[in-house]
Amino acid sequence: MKRIIFTLTIFIACVAWNTTLAETKETRAENPHELRIGVGDCSIYYAQRYSPRPGGYVDARKFDVLLPNMFVGYQYRVNNWFSAGVQVNTIWDKGSDYIFNDWVTDARILDFTEGWVHVIPSATFTYFHRDWVNLYSGIGVGYAMQLETKGKTRNIWHTFAAQATLLGVSVGKNHWFGSFEAGALFTGRSFPDRCFNFAVGYRF
Repeated sequence: MKRIIFTLTIFIACVAWNTTLAETKETRAENPHELRIGVGDCSIYYAQRYSPRPGGYVDARKFDVLLPNMFVGYQYRVNNWFSAGVQVNTIWDKGSDYIFNDWVTDARILDFTEGWVHVIPSATFTYFHRDWVNLYSGIGVGYAMQLETKGKTRNIWHTFAAQATLLGVSVGKNHWFGSFEAGALFTGRSFPDRCFNFAVGYRF
């Protein structure tokens, strides 16, 4: 009796496995487009402190988040395991630099507003498929722009941006899904800008 139950359990598990995998492939073929909107952590924000030096320097920097790391992305599924697309990220904050013009005295506070925009073409590799859950990794390289307004001065810097998704998990069937990613988003002027993100997506 136990042998029969064990055999039936294995048989049902195999049927469920094959059915789930087939449904996942069919769903991917019918809905190759994917849109996502999400939010990530803001590891770009930090405090700086330096030893006193004459001639003017930043003794401390304070950040207040205006807009966290938010992004929108589009992916096109070329086949069951490979997708290509683009992601646009943005981060905005305001803060204050505490500046000293000599060894001890003549301190002043200079307020600033700072923002980042990343445009990153990316490739995604899905290596684990189930009816509700997919696991994937990805990589992308693109463009980054930093804008800073400090007092009456406005600066713009252009540099490269890159991201690596070490582990991505998407949960959802057919059209709507949610995702979590762990990895790194960084630019030529800071590392990293984001390590984790959550998103809601739609397949069509």
